[in-house]
Amino acid sequence: INGTNSGASAMVGQVDGAAEFDGSSDYVDLGNPAALQFTGNMTIEAWINFTGTPANNVYPAITTKLEATLKKGWAMWREAPNAPGGRASHMAFGIGDGGTFWLTNSGASATVPVDTWAHITGTYTANVVRLYVNGTSVGSQGTGGPPKDSAGIATVGRDIAVGDFESWEGGIDELRFSNIARSAG
Repeated sequence: INGTNSGASAMVGQVDGAAEFDGSSDYVDLGNPAALQFTGNMTIEAWINFTGTPANNVYPAITTKLEATLKKGWAMWREAPNAPGGRASHMAFGIGDGGTFWLTNSGASATVPVDTWAHITGTYTANVVRLYVNGTSVGSQGTGGPPKDSAGIATVGRDIAVGDFESWEGGIDELRFSNIARSAG
């Protein structure tokens, strides 16, 4: 899938070259291709390196494809130090099943420090969303059903549909999407 770059620059990545986002306005628009219109099993994975805390950004987005109500689509993000409920630096993944947005996060035992590369994987299968950090299962949540596709565009580094997820500051490398739910990150 090729995207339209809106300001992201190149940086040295974990695997090879990565995209670097400024935490303000950079993102990559992936459009609405059929390959990202998940309605069943799915895996989203990436190497991420969060380098700061953008002002007022509580939920910096790694990648999203949502509608404004959060009832359809999917998202992967990092909860910033100012996130409510003491979830600072937790990673999170969720899907909208048409009625509810179901999410799981990494919890305090698997936070990802600033300026550290980490491999993040989110999966959905059999009415469960799962999250892995560096190959270790760190969270799961039952859902009311499979993801429903959002008519919105998929983005990397920023959400432009909802407004709850904000701009990523740092690197994203080797972002991959699959219609297979992997069993380990």
